[in-house]
Amino acid sequence: GENQIVSQVQVAGKILVNSQPDSDVLSKLFNDAVYCTQTVRTDIPLFTGPTSISELAVKTAEKIYNDLDQRKVVLIGAGKTAALTARYFKESGVNNIIIANRGEKRGRALAEAISADYINICHINKFLRECDIVVTATHAGNYMLDSRQIDTIMSKRKKKLLLIDLSTPRNMEPSICNIENICFYDLDLLNTSASKNTKVNQQLLAKAEHVIKENSQKFVNWFQSRNLQETTLELA
Repeated sequence: GENQIVSQVQVAGKILVNSQPDSDVLSKLFNDAVYCTQTVRTDIPLFTGPTSISELAVKTAEKIYNDLDQRKVVLIGAGKTAALTARYFKESGVNNIIIANRGEKRGRALAEAISADYINICHINKFLRECDIVVTATHAGNYMLDSRQIDTIMSKRKKKLLLIDLSTPRNMEPSICNIENICFYDLDLLNTSASKNTKVNQQLLAKAEHVIKENSQKFVNWFQSRNLQETTLELA
């Protein structure tokens, strides 16, 4: 939304100039604000990496599959994390999404909201053999996917399978990562990436704040100089 806000500020500045041609102080303030914004955007790559776990999950999938929009995703769960993750997949161009959930009402509601398909979790094994990505995002107290189950499924398929566990507690048995052709990511790995991105973003924000302070001080200096000139003229 930043670009839209800047555009609104520019429009407001133009309206001001047109309605009050002599308002040089406010006109310069608007122009300097827009210039400062452009400087920050050009010189400082703010928010270079996602910090949301759901967005990180989708970015991870994009790294594994360069044709993500052609892949089939099974999303286990229908809560807030599952819904957010599903929407990030949709924004990335993925249209083949299956929502698997025990509760049919919530599962179908999410599926309908994102134009996906719904299945009951009891039918999950059939779809695990066909999909490319599986994401778990529930609060179940037991493993939704275990090593023996995935090992059996992988023995019947040749292509790799990306598994992403966003659940607390874990919904995937950790030893799944040892199975051939499995790419496995859990909250620990994703939280590490999120923490790194947050740290980088904080450092970049500090640089942006420095640019803003510099430009603000320049405006203050100009304003004070202008007032001094007006006072001198009045006394002359």
